[in-house]
Amino acid sequence: MFSVVIPLYNKAAYISGTINSVLNQTVGEFEIIVVDDGSTDKGPDIVRSFHDGRIRAVTQQNGGVSSARNAGIVESKYEYVALLDADDCWAPTFLEEISAMIDRYGTDMYATNYSVRQNGRLSGHRYTGLRTSQSISKWYMSHMEPVFFTSSVVIRKKIFEKTGMFDIRIFHGEDTDLWIRLASSCDIAYSEKPLVVYNRTPNSLATRKIDRDRMKRHLLSYTDKYDLSRPEVRHCVSLCQLIHGLYYYLFVDGGIFETYITRSRLWKFPLRFAIFYMIPRGCGRFLYRMYFNLK
Repeated sequence: MFSVVIPLYNKAAYISGTINSVLNQTVGEFEIIVVDDGSTDKGPDIVRSFHDGRIRAVTQQNGGVSSARNAGIVESKYEYVALLDADDCWAPTFLEEISAMIDRYGTDMYATNYSVRQNGRLSGHRYTGLRTSQSISKWYMSHMEPVFFTSSVVIRKKIFEKTGMFDIRIFHGEDTDLWIRLASSCDIAYSEKPLVVYNRTPNSLATRKIDRDRMKRHLLSYTDKYDLSRPEVRHCVSLCQLIHGLYYYLFVDGGIFETYITRSRLWKFPLRFAIFYMIPRGCGRFLYRMYFNLK
């Protein structure tokens, strides 16, 4: 029923635990597709050391995480694609919970809550303000809260024919870009149970630094895929401009503020994000590091 797609690039320290978290699922009908995106460490050897017919290894030249995920989706043979990064892991009942939601809701995208491990410490629930629901699509587009992430979603493969897969042009925000397209096209069934551990490592996608050149490959530079004639989509994109431009505004280039958003529009957005644009950038950087626990 499930094709588990794991993009792998220099994660030898984590890939064994990630694969084992899939093999330990209480639901056993799955395949694991590990896409080696040109790793230079021992990660691919570790994958080959597993002797389980459900595991397939695909090798490609380094093309980035979106390219690797797309390759795995293309290779998948089951109806549902479960995404899992090579340094994250699932609780044993993750696929069981997804299977129950499939039987209950029958939509095209499913997601669960998650926990975060950083510096060896595991947090509680990542988000506690949302309950299990048949669809959080409209809520997600109006709030853009990180109530799920790449390793906690399962997507019916056929919906990619309508939405497209990951946009390989995008370096930062490639996952959010796809979530916007999916949320505007189908229901997202959600479980409040934190059944995934997001391992925030020094080299994880969410902690990589953004420079001027890479910001040019941000999701905000590629909005051609969105139906901006729909008010809810316009609001969602504007909120992304506020949230996803924040790091760049504070740490790279304050001029990005006028590029993506003006002060007169800040009142429309959540204060916890807008406040960073209302105070001196030096104060904003200090508060940002405290809020997101960054060094």
